[in-house]
Amino acid sequence: MLLLLCNLPITPSLAQVRLPDETAGLDNIVKVLISTFDQVDVLALADAHQRKINSELRLAVVRDPEFARKARFIVVEFANTMDQPILDRYVNGDTVPPDQLRQVWRNTCCGDTWNSSVYAEFFAAVRDVNKNLPSDRRIRVLGGDPPAGTPATQRDLSVASVLRTEVLGKGKALVIYGGGHLGYGGEIAGVVRAIRPENMFVVEAHGGTDPDYKQFDLALKSPERPVLFSVKRAPFADFRADFLGRGTKALMNGVWLDMNPTAGRTLGQASSTDAFVYFGSGPGAETSIEPPR
Repeated sequence: MLLLLCNLPITPSLAQVRLPDETAGLDNIVKVLISTFDQVDVLALADAHQRKINSELRLAVVRDPEFARKARFIVVEFANTMDQPILDRYVNGDTVPPDQLRQVWRNTCCGDTWNSSVYAEFFAAVRDVNKNLPSDRRIRVLGGDPPAGTPATQRDLSVASVLRTEVLGKGKALVIYGGGHLGYGGEIAGVVRAIRPENMFVVEAHGGTDPDYKQFDLALKSPERPVLFSVKRAPFADFRADFLGRGTKALMNGVWLDMNPTAGRTLGQASSTDAFVYFGSGPGAETSIEPPR
């Protein structure tokens, strides 16, 4: 994981959604996540780029029939604002040549990253959902990233502008962005909170072989995985947060240095995330779908 230190979320969430203590099984988790739209306008799913479990979670959410009844928009990091007309035509069922569609994610800051098949699969899933919906109820997918070549400092300002002008006040939205962009105090949360402070609920998918995940296995009552739970309540708020910052790098004096800004901190102190979907402490949770070479 390569992140700028300043992008790591460190401010507590303000969302007031009350989750069950534990919700086990992907179908049940999806129903609970979609129900959060009854209390907030924005559900944010943090994306660990190319990670299979993140793809499985968001695909299950958008494919659930209840999602289209609750939400009207999806805002994604893996599409750019300039090629929005191409994305609109594709998710509405028009024929779009593959080379033209690829512009949507290639013409971004990180085109090689989004070339993983999980992102094209997501757009195809929304297209399939829209085929069965009347035109006035179709889900609109909006690219949040500015076109390639735009200064990196403008990336979060770009998605904030999309939210402000195209989404907020017009309907509920799912936001899919890297966790480092979703921290409270950042541009994305700032534009949402300007309308109502508790208006965004942030969820991360987690799991893998890091030893810190064992603390979740010991605390959870359900043996089934995945399982959804709040990280703002005991005992999870008091758990070590070292695993959140492992692998973080910061650029200092022209040199990338390994750092762990969450070392020695608790989840309650270090994370602006509201809930985890935990896929277990095995290696399968770390599987990535890398782009073709």
